Amino acid sequence: MIDLLIFALTLFSKYILMFSLFLLIGRSFVMFVDNYLLKHTPKRDVILGTRAEIIYPLIGLAITGNLLIFLNYFVELKNPIIYFFLVIALVPNLLSLRVLTLNIANILNTQNIFLYLIIPGILLISSSDINFHYDAAYYHLNHQNWLRESNLIVGTVNIFWPFGMSSIFEYLSSILWVGESLIYLHFLNITFIHVFFSFIFYHLHNSENRNLKNASWFLLLFSVLDNFGISGGRNGFIYIQEIGKQDTAVATLFCLLSILLLDKIQKKNSNKPDFVYLSILVFFIFEIKVSGVIIFVLYFIYLYGLIVNSNFKIKHILYLQLPTIFFGLIWSIKSILTTGCLIFPLSFTCNENFWWYEQGSTERVEEYTTA
Repeated sequence: MIDLLIFALTLFSKYILMFSLFLLIGRSFVMFVDNYLLKHTPKRDVILGTRAEIIYPLIGLAITGNLLIFLNYFVELKNPIIYFFLVIALVPNLLSLRVLTLNIANILNTQNIFLYLIIPGILLISSSDINFHYDAAYYHLNHQNWLRESNLIVGTVNIFWPFGMSSIFEYLSSILWVGESLIYLHFLNITFIHVFFSFIFYHLHNSENRNLKNASWFLLLFSVLDNFGISGGRNGFIYIQEIGKQDTAVATLFCLLSILLLDKIQKKNSNKPDFVYLSILVFFIFEIKVSGVIIFVLYFIYLYGLIVNSNFKIKHILYLQLPTIFFGLIWSIKSILTTGCLIFPLSFTCNENFWWYEQGSTERVEEYTTA
């Protein structure tokens, strides 16, 4: 019994350490945006109508993933310099430290207990019998190993065509090969589900936004019905997926951002910080899985509303999009160098003049993936 308790506490500590890393990197980026892009330094308690600490990990994952893509141009992802840059990304948090008065009542309140103890504690039970997804052995783990062992390879798609379906998820996963276990790859998926249920709990418990509160009630109700419903559930609700796949990450992000975008569209208003972070997270969905591009339908409706209803001028929009534009350039150049295509495997985005592009190869892949 004691051994089991020690194991559970060790597992929980490892997860919270990883979760905190992405949370703090996300917080660092928000501080950077506030100080340099928006040129003001408010105390940011809320992002996208939600407690900031709930959104920080998603921003942190997006920033870390894009940083890894950029660094992989020059070095392999198991290089110690990678972890040096991750530590540097934490520095803004240290610069903002203030003298803190320890108040146990404020720390151990109901909300924090649910957000950082009960929710992850329940989700981590899945670690006891989680297995690898079929595609993990087929190409995901192989691709991650290439990223760990080598900097960017021109024409990577020619090694094995599924490598062309490169996801930012592979870059994030490649730095989580810690020790003899790949349990951190499971933790990566758990992080998205943790944020998802934290979002629901926060808006049920604290939110004054009726749209987000009602959406959270419906999500909670659907989760109950789906898990005790026809054939035992899994009829559409988010579930804990096997290690090595990114579908859960796409599902949680797509669901949350759809709700947030619909709320913004309905209210016909927004603010500059929310526009910056929504843009980054919407592009992050596309980077995780190309089919997530459908989220851009809602995003462009939201963008149109900003211009028409909120007096956002084009030059302001372009300025606030600078981080997303930068990440987009890094991603696009990476895609072109590794596959010969701007978006693999869309044939019309490929350039047959590149020496590393095999003529006709993308059509075969496009036909296969479409089928």
